[in-house]
Amino acid sequence: MKIENFLINIKDNKVIKEVLNYLSIIEDNRLNEFLLKKLILKYAALEKKVSKLNYELLEKQRRLDEDLMAAAEIQQSLLPKEIRHIENIKFSFKFKPSESIGGDIFNLFPLDKEHLGVYMLDVSGHGIPAALVSVSVSQMIKPYDFYNPKELLTKLDKEYPIERFDKFFTIIYFVLNIYSGDLIYSNAAHPHPVLIRKNGNLEFLDKGGTVIGMSGIMPFEEETKKLYKGDKLILYTDGVVEYQNKEGKQFGDNRFHDLLKQYKEESIDEIITKIYDEIMNFGNEAKLQDDISMLGFEFQGG
Repeated sequence: MKIENFLINIKDNKVIKEVLNYLSIIEDNRLNEFLLKKLILKYAALEKKVSKLNYELLEKQRRLDEDLMAAAEIQQSLLPKEIRHIENIKFSFKFKPSESIGGDIFNLFPLDKEHLGVYMLDVSGHGIPAALVSVSVSQMIKPYDFYNPKELLTKLDKEYPIERFDKFFTIIYFVLNIYSGDLIYSNAAHPHPVLIRKNGNLEFLDKGGTVIGMSGIMPFEEETKKLYKGDKLILYTDGVVEYQNKEGKQFGDNRFHDLLKQYKEESIDEIITKIYDEIMNFGNEAKLQDDISMLGFEFQGG
């Protein structure tokens, strides 16, 4: 038989065709099974690698969280808690960073038996970079006896040019005679502290100059005020009035000032607590967009 006839017969034979088709299917299945096993092994190796990376990331995150907690504790330790009793002065404060740590910081410290130094500052930005600058500034202020607020702001402006940390900050610093009520201050573009007179009138500590970091572009001014028995003074950062609710509406200066008038008869503790509660109620506990700091005084001398 010729080979051509044999091939024709093979093609015409259904049984042979089915056998060849079956063998082809088996071969395809073997190939698919091989590829599947290879894919499974590759996936298992990848999953193992991803699992290891995930563990390493979680471990790094855990260490980072521990470092942030430690940094937050250090920052908290710089807040005014070691001086709980000052003659003729009652004070209260609230500090709520928008992240674990923030760029707000404030404190008060005795300069001598009669005078108290007080500052509040707010570094641009949030988180660790802002916190590093705020802590650095606070450590610079504390060892010195600055009776002249303008002198302190001028020194800070020279020591902390924007180029140094790529940051600027606002600050209010004042010196208070705790017996006479005489107060001298200078304000470097910080939100104006509110002086609540006993009769409910509001006055603002708005004299000073521009932000710290401009390298002496403008000289700072000073102003004196006189506190009388029953007067209250509220320092705060812009996170208070710029706090937004979920609709994007800000808490605002007017609302803040109206509440200060409303609560003027309350103790300084109650004023700070109620204002903070009002802020949170306004925002329906929305996430803070910026750090919130408030420091309040009630003068009982004079």
